[in-house]
Amino acid sequence: MGFDKPPSGTIFSSHSGTTCRRCGHSQDACRCSDTAAAVQRPVRVARETKGRRGKGVTVVTGLGLPPDGLRMLAKRLKQTCGSGGTVKDGKIE
Repeated sequence: MGFDKPPSGTIFSSHSGTTCRRCGHSQDACRCSDTAAAVQRPVRVARETKGRRGKGVTVVTGLGLPPDGLRMLAKRLKQTCGSGGTVKDGKIE
């Protein structure tokens, strides 16, 4: 009982800071595009009632998109969810 071929992919690396998380190559030989290799930020989805007379609204923040990109994403979310919404101050409500 043995391995017929070596396992593919990285099993362990002590140099985790020098490899790309998406493609597994070193930062110098990364295959990802510049936008994909950008620093990842946490996206937050929260329910807020402040300033809305107690009515709850879902707010998406931390996307890091330009205003046009936020509007396009908001439009798609509204179509998919069958609801209304808007983009205010870099947030999708």
